[in-house]
Amino acid sequence: MTHANFLPNVGPFHRVSRQREVGHGIHGRYRVVLYGAYNAFGPVDPKRNGVAILIEPRDGARGAVVVDELGQEAIDLPVPSDKQIELYESIIALPWKLFQALVNRSDRKRFKL
Repeated sequence: MTHANFLPNVGPFHRVSRQREVGHGIHGRYRVVLYGAYNAFGPVDPKRNGVAILIEPRDGARGAVVVDELGQEAIDLPVPSDKQIELYESIIALPWKLFQALVNRSDRKRFKL
């Protein structure tokens, strides 16, 4: 496990250790978030962790969740595993077609890209 300095929460995603905006031209801007817990207006659940992707609206309003819990692991610590960090790094480097395919094949997607 690696040590994480937590960033501010991103929507329901808590214990955020990394986040980055990724631009895909005409396909939009997305925020990729590596998080250690989830809060659905109640107790923070560390069993719901991983990488989430949010779409960033053009008007600056809060982004909608596209997919979450990518690379989810049963870990007891609120820091990401090396495997989750690798997944996060690979997602932010993906070209549009592979980024789109990753989201569209996930059973955790809210909508298709």
